[in-house]
Amino acid sequence: MTRARHPGRRRRARPLGGKRKYAAIWLLVTTGAVLVSYCGIHEIYAAGGESHEATPVVSVPSALPAPSETNTDPVAVQGGSTPDPPRESMRARPAPPPSPRPDPTPTPTTAVEITSPADQAKVNGRAGLLVRGHSGDLRGDVLRIFVYAPDGRFYLTDDGPVPTRNGAWSSSIQQIGDGTRDIGRFFKITAVRADATCQDTIHGRSQDVNGNIAFLAVPPGCTIADTVDVLKTAWN
Repeated sequence: MTRARHPGRRRRARPLGGKRKYAAIWLLVTTGAVLVSYCGIHEIYAAGGESHEATPVVSVPSALPAPSETNTDPVAVQGGSTPDPPRESMRARPAPPPSPRPDPTPTPTTAVEITSPADQAKVNGRAGLLVRGHSGDLRGDVLRIFVYAPDGRFYLTDDGPVPTRNGAWSSSIQQIGDGTRDIGRFFKITAVRADATCQDTIHGRSQDVNGNIAFLAVPPGCTIADTVDVLKTAWN
């Protein structure tokens, strides 16, 4: 059932106070924003003089120290990290060449060498041979020549200390071995340095029945300096 409208009744008009109140607030906020923007632009122009160009905004730290307190250490100013050294400084520099030293005073050599005959040379025992060699400064010792025979004895073959001239010496051996009985055997020619004790021992040794001066070992005070082996191949 539909209600019949009452033509004589009017609707109550809604109050307009709320809308006007909101409009007034919006107007105040807008006006305040415009004023704030204007003041900010005016300050920027005032700071920049008559120029109307846009001034870039630079971010400045808010806690900069006073000039007297500023750290002047370049490492600290750059953020506290140690800068990498140049690569050239990291390379190892070559060591300087050693300074030349004066040559020391040469020490006289004491070496004794047999130069002839050659090692393993073949010899005629009856003809004998001539032994040659070189020698340095023997420092008070003398040179003596022995032959070590297959019978295990050292036979003195010189008639006394072998003289040296300008570092060269020679000594003659009259015969080697005992006839034909030791053909094919090796004999060892032995050059020794003899000090005073060795010399006394040699002088105190008598000759055997064959006229030889022999020892079972080199006498005390004698030092073997060089040896050469020779092969006895004949006796004629």
